[in-house]
Amino acid sequence: YDPLKQSKYIVQHDEFLDPELRPEGAVTQTAGLILRRGRIHRFRAAIDFVDTRKANELVALDVQTVLNLEHLFPDRVIRSKTTTPTTPAGTIESVITGTINSSWRRSHNWNASLDYAWTEAGGGTFEAYSRVLHYSRYEHLLLRGADIVDELSHPQGGLASLLRYRAKFGASWSRPRFGLGVDGHYFHSRVLPRIEWPSVGRDRVAPYWQADAFVQGEIGHLFRWLPDGLRAQLRVNNVFATPYPAYANAGTGAGVQAYGDWRGRVYSLSLTTTF
Repeated sequence: YDPLKQSKYIVQHDEFLDPELRPEGAVTQTAGLILRRGRIHRFRAAIDFVDTRKANELVALDVQTVLNLEHLFPDRVIRSKTTTPTTPAGTIESVITGTINSSWRRSHNWNASLDYAWTEAGGGTFEAYSRVLHYSRYEHLLLRGADIVDELSHPQGGLASLLRYRAKFGASWSRPRFGLGVDGHYFHSRVLPRIEWPSVGRDRVAPYWQADAFVQGEIGHLFRWLPDGLRAQLRVNNVFATPYPAYANAGTGAGVQAYGDWRGRVYSLSLTTTF
């Protein structure tokens, strides 16, 4: 999507490998609390606060990021010199992508978890869990001399797919030779750079919920020729084939913000054993 011409078309892109990239520097400070209770009915709750400061953070510039930030990277966008009074910007001929060192960023995030286990549930163990990640601050200076950007509320496109909230939760029941469970995922809405609003038709990507399920069991004892301890798991991700939220400028070209395989429901079979 070309923000200056407000149109979409295919462009060539060349990746530049910078031999002078500097190593990242980071300082992270954390503080947290943990509460645990119970034996048969076990509860565990935890909350952590994380303060991160980075310098020279490595940032990958894809085609759309470069176009969103063309005012910062004019040398990376090569346009034709053919213009008209109604189209002062020439058509893009090529875009130079690659990885750069950003100046600095500072972020605050909270991580909360809650776990419950019933160890005598029908001859097995019932477990339930939840995890929540919340960014309360994310300030980023991409280049010296540019403006400091609040990437959560007013992003400019220097970072992709930054969400204020993410959550995961689920429940399972298992015995020594058999188990089953479900998992859920929540992805909060993602605020888009203002320059992308015309092409997307709104100021953010909608939130998204996804459900997964699995069943697993020990199958080594079923046939003598199978190794002892062989376990199989069948997992189905995105059980309800819930469509991903629309995002017109997705790098895949699928027109959606994908949090997995954008084609829909995914089946996987895994086998594990011990020796």
